[in-house]
Amino acid sequence: MSDIQKTKQFQYFPGHMKKALNKIDELCKLAQGAIIVLDGRAPVSSFPAQLAETLNKNNIKNLIYVLSHEDLVNTDKVEKYILENQTSDKRIFLLNLNQKQSCEKLLKYLEQIKGVDDNKYLKYNFPLPIIDFLIVGIPNVGKSTLINNLKNKKVAQVENRPGKTRALTLFKVNKRVEVIDTPGILEPNYQDKNVIKKLSLLGSVNLDAIPFDELFDYLYTLLSTEHYNNVLNRYSIDSFNSISELIEKVGYSKLILTKGGIPDVDLIKQIIFKDFQRGLLGKVYLD
Repeated sequence: MSDIQKTKQFQYFPGHMKKALNKIDELCKLAQGAIIVLDGRAPVSSFPAQLAETLNKNNIKNLIYVLSHEDLVNTDKVEKYILENQTSDKRIFLLNLNQKQSCEKLLKYLEQIKGVDDNKYLKYNFPLPIIDFLIVGIPNVGKSTLINNLKNKKVAQVENRPGKTRALTLFKVNKRVEVIDTPGILEPNYQDKNVIKKLSLLGSVNLDAIPFDELFDYLYTLLSTEHYNNVLNRYSIDSFNSISELIEKVGYSKLILTKGGIPDVDLIKQIIFKDFQRGLLGKVYLD
């Protein structure tokens, strides 16, 4: 069976996502801009093609890209991405959404965007009208956290579980800016299986989408190349040349053993996986 055939066995497009995409299509006609929240560790992989197509066909003029996880991303690589992709029509912000003050520059930028009716209001010296922005992106990328930080209080539900937000909700940030939260959108069928592996590593896709051992094999490739020295330092080991050797040395070094005194393979893999996600094995950039 080919990789593409194998990938077709995995479906990541539940009914609520299809409905949400249709609703986003409708809301594009009302909104004057879109805030696209991407995972800074994989900005290309975390931008679903169907979502991009929906925004493009509606000719959204104000596109603002927010790259989340500034604290976990490989700065050199993400800055290269920003340099290559930012234009006068596409502004990109790299933010740590866990820090409230990180959203201040984003809010100032949103406030100065010119709305379609601004000139009419200025002509009669009226206060400028509200501008509505859609907030879109994949599940668990930080959309709700962004809304809470923009409003400087908890108004959007935040939960570390993909696909939690399903309703379309409007939040008034201030007298000038309103944002519309939308559920996370994923592709109906990823042809590139590596994209799903990346999103699974980042926590945007449920872990049962791909067998964990297969996902760990993919992670090991990253650890043995880009994060090798960080792994040695984190687990106080001298070297490793295979998954089995890594598991064995981490187990004995950190005393993660079964009752029989041998390395607990499943637990060690889970620990390494979580350490990678938390940035304890080095800054990450998967694209």
